[in-house]
Amino acid sequence: MKSEWKKIKAKDFIEFNPKITLKKGTVSKKIAMDKLSPFSKKIYDYEISSYSGGTKFCNDDTIMARITPCLENGKTAYIDFLEDDEVAFGSTEFIVLRAKKGISNSQFIYYLSISPKFRDIAIKSMVGSSGRQRVQQSVLEELELIVPPLKEQEKIGAFLKNIDDKIELNQQINNNLEQQAQAIFKRWLSENSGNYTFIPLYEIALINPDNYSINENWKHISYLDTSSITNGVIGEIQSINPQIDKLPSRAKRKIKNKDIVYSTVRPNQRHFGIITNPSSDMLVSTGFAVIRSMCEKVSNELIYLHITNNDFIEKMQQLAEQSTSTFPSIKPSDLGSCLIPCPNNESGIRLNEHLKSVYNMISCNNEQNNELAKLRDTLLPKLMSGEIDISNIEF
Repeated sequence: MKSEWKKIKAKDFIEFNPKITLKKGTVSKKIAMDKLSPFSKKIYDYEISSYSGGTKFCNDDTIMARITPCLENGKTAYIDFLEDDEVAFGSTEFIVLRAKKGISNSQFIYYLSISPKFRDIAIKSMVGSSGRQRVQQSVLEELELIVPPLKEQEKIGAFLKNIDDKIELNQQINNNLEQQAQAIFKRWLSENSGNYTFIPLYEIALINPDNYSINENWKHISYLDTSSITNGVIGEIQSINPQIDKLPSRAKRKIKNKDIVYSTVRPNQRHFGIITNPSSDMLVSTGFAVIRSMCEKVSNELIYLHITNNDFIEKMQQLAEQSTSTFPSIKPSDLGSCLIPCPNNESGIRLNEHLKSVYNMISCNNEQNNELAKLRDTLLPKLMSGEIDISNIEF
């Protein structure tokens, strides 16, 4: 019940950057900032490295980016992949949030950290030079919270976790489907030697075919930045009213159903995906190459599989590191000159249809995840404020 909620300072409710022992030189799991997906609770990847410094954390801790633009881009995650008592480490640009025994619940703290009010205060507290601003931890520590009793925290955390667990299950299914698609594609290539020819991408697809002009005067724009999609999963689409909000200078690429978006900056960060059923007012960043197949024999799905396999990404990353740009990057023409296998028999038709079917299933799961995320994000502030009371609900 809301009457049982109490005021408490964040530093008395959350343990900020808890002291954890990890000797220098210890080989452990490392989480770099780029391993966190935008607005995703789960961490899907890590590296094994020798500890020389950085934040340290254990299972049930929340790690939150403290630097711009990572925090604004939703880089906050929950640690749940370690062994019991295992210590991992990561970027110095994380703030670690831990529950206090008998006072707070770890799941509740994670959802508190991604709640609009908490995020807004963290973002507004940022200080420093442009582009390198950081959250003032002291501001967060002094933040006055109104929180429910521990048992109600546990219920709220479990309720929201159930939604995220379903999102995670769908994502695991999609990962398996992606792996199946890659295996099918590789097997087809090995079994059909002579039944396909390699053709430059620019001969079978349009690259960056449509651009937006401010003279078109759209009343609303749904904008996808490069950092907001990873491995085909969209973290956030910004809603922009050009009459009121400043339109990002990079918001220029128009998009159609099944177009591929492929970030030209640091290809190894895997900011790419197939966009399905985009809204008519959607634009994506000029940091993407937008690829649209114009050949019946080569589907967008086939192109996507070819340009997102690990060998191809490594090749693009090596090319990017040779560039003279501020950041390692490739040019759209680099993608255009890449050779794509073009089927020339009936087995190729069946391959394309099979790949389309797989990616249709992936798209359905992504759409369900989008709806689940909207539900979670709608309920989150209401649960955190006590507007919705689930203290008497059993589940």
